[in-house]
Amino acid sequence: MKYSLIVPITLLLSGTTYAEAINFACMIQPAKIVEVRSPITGVLQNIPVKAGSPIKKGQVLAQIESSVEKSATQSAYYKTQLKGSANIARSKIEHAESKVQRMKQLLAENFVSRQAYEDAYSELQQARSELQSAQENIKQAEYEYKQSQADLNRRKIYSPFNGVVIQQYIHAGSLVSPTEGKNPILKIAQTDQFKVNAIVPLKYFNQIKKGQKVKIVPESPFEKFATNIQLDHVDQVIDASSGTFSTGATIKSNSVKFPSGIRCKMYL
Repeated sequence: MKYSLIVPITLLLSGTTYAEAINFACMIQPAKIVEVRSPITGVLQNIPVKAGSPIKKGQVLAQIESSVEKSATQSAYYKTQLKGSANIARSKIEHAESKVQRMKQLLAENFVSRQAYEDAYSELQQARSELQSAQENIKQAEYEYKQSQADLNRRKIYSPFNGVVIQQYIHAGSLVSPTEGKNPILKIAQTDQFKVNAIVPLKYFNQIKKGQKVKIVPESPFEKFATNIQLDHVDQVIDASSGTFSTGATIKSNSVKFPSGIRCKMYL
């Protein structure tokens, strides 16, 4: 967005005279404006907010139909609780270990053959293999459960910040898709922080530094709420076509008494 440049003028504000103060046109905007889209394809089940609604970080903004995913998650959780095979394998191991010990003693006293001992040892190895297989199945079930939970969670879209809903584009029942770039669900703005940005002529480049304090005077009727801010960025790349560069800062909205979306003047 291009702003008209304000040349040095004499301004009378709140009883204070700024004689030929250097000032530039600026804008006070939400720190972020985001169009909310679905990361998956599905039918939009619910939008619990509407245009003008205040929103909190982590709040659900929209929900995609999820009956199939809920069923898959429940099934996956049930599989994680199926530990009967592992318990049976442990019992077999205990029995086989006792049998191997007996056979070992009997073999030492020549009461059983070497083959009988080896058969008992093979039973122990088989039981251990069954336990390992059962444990691997449980781990696989736990992984599938976590994956199904993640799939289910992706069907809820959460707010990335505190702010307000600017616009609602579609309604419940609409088909949404990550490829539908032209059809977002909502447009939201971050309102706990404001972004102040000014376009400055190149000739002032050496007079403006990061960390420098400047005065911001909002447009009428908010001019009485002028405030000082500290610049947190100064572009190091000049726009050759206009001979200008950008500078500004991000400020906490609760530290000022004016809204975003208005024009302002920045005084050095």
